[in-house]
Amino acid sequence: MAKYALGLAMIGVCCCGLVGGCEDKPARSGSQSSPAAGTADRGEPTGVYEVRGEISSLPDAAKPGSELRIRHEAIPDFKDASGAIIGMNAMVMPFPLAPGVSLEGFKVGDKVKFTFAAWMQPGKRGWEIRTIAHLPAETELQFGKAKKAGESPESSGDGESGESAGAPGPKTP
Repeated sequence: MAKYALGLAMIGVCCCGLVGGCEDKPARSGSQSSPAAGTADRGEPTGVYEVRGEISSLPDAAKPGSELRIRHEAIPDFKDASGAIIGMNAMVMPFPLAPGVSLEGFKVGDKVKFTFAAWMQPGKRGWEIRTIAHLPAETELQFGKAKKAGESPESSGDGESGESAGAPGPKTP
């Protein structure tokens, strides 16, 4: 009887662990749990990336669900779950913060350099900013598609490779 009760208890613990670990979305900065909740359980990240971007929104304690969102440059060395380099185009993304990372002194429109870790494995998927720092206001950012190895910006064929922030003037063809 004791073995039966122990077996049921073990099954219950395993099921709770599976249900809790099946979420495939990163925690939101505005969520009630820590934005980086569970990162210790994820193991080593698939990749850690240093990226530049511009803050498009900040979390607001008065607005539940609000979050840090950054328009980032392309990440040519971004890896998928298998570790293959697939690249990531420039885009606006929500970014949860690792414990201890502060947004004090940052505002919408600030140009930033940040490091984030990404876990791409099924059941562990998520990301978090580990460091963030201001860039000079005059920093030119390039928002385009991720280039393949050996490809020049002119040969990407995306029509966006010349798009920049912080530099007035016509778009490069």
